[in-house]
Amino acid sequence: MTGGWQHIPGGLKVVSKGAAGVWGVNDHDHIFKLNADGNSWTNIPGGLRQISSGAEVWGVNSADNIYKYLPSARTWQQLPGALVNVDVSDAGHVWGVNRGGNIYRWLGNTWQQIPGGATQVSVGESGVWVVNSAGNIYYRVGTYGDADTAGSDWVQVPGGLKWVSSGRYIVVGVNSADQIFYRAGVTPSNPTGTNWVRVNGGLSQIDVDNDDSVVGVNSGRAIFRSHLEYTY
Repeated sequence: MTGGWQHIPGGLKVVSKGAAGVWGVNDHDHIFKLNADGNSWTNIPGGLRQISSGAEVWGVNSADNIYKYLPSARTWQQLPGALVNVDVSDAGHVWGVNRGGNIYRWLGNTWQQIPGGATQVSVGESGVWVVNSAGNIYYRVGTYGDADTAGSDWVQVPGGLKWVSSGRYIVVGVNSADQIFYRAGVTPSNPTGTNWVRVNGGLSQIDVDNDDSVVGVNSGRAIFRSHLEYTY
């Protein structure tokens, strides 16, 4: 992961990149989608505190309500439940965390509670990963490859992060000091990888897509992107 960081104009507190494009929200919970030029944003009506772009765009607002964007209608559909964090993969699998730290998986019309506790969850090609309030990192056994499954157990991965993101053959994250890391050696036979590798720069939140590109924001709300260059 040595491609360097490119600044994107604008200011966001959360940014996410997936099959539905690059989306983000700012400190006022205003929603934005990155335009095709890669340097300007379109304001999307609505208000969200956190957002995730995958096969669809999902988000949660300040009241913990859950929404999915309907592109054809250009509107947001509220879904049942209450979450503070939600993530959707490029395969359309959705996991979330509520205010009590409980973990849930979307089954299409209802939520399945998954044993364990977390503050943030990511679902992607490298499976489902979470971090908890202590900064501990866990991988959900059986979820590698963005499988449509609840998995079987949590395995703790050494290290400490406040935000984690599951991509293709790689997992990225940031710690409480806003240091950036990626997990080396992530493969189907070793889904938890081998070690964390520090990356130059500082971000408070980060997201990786299956096309090996990373987006993130720093504590000053500046937005950055990078293309991954790494060895499996």
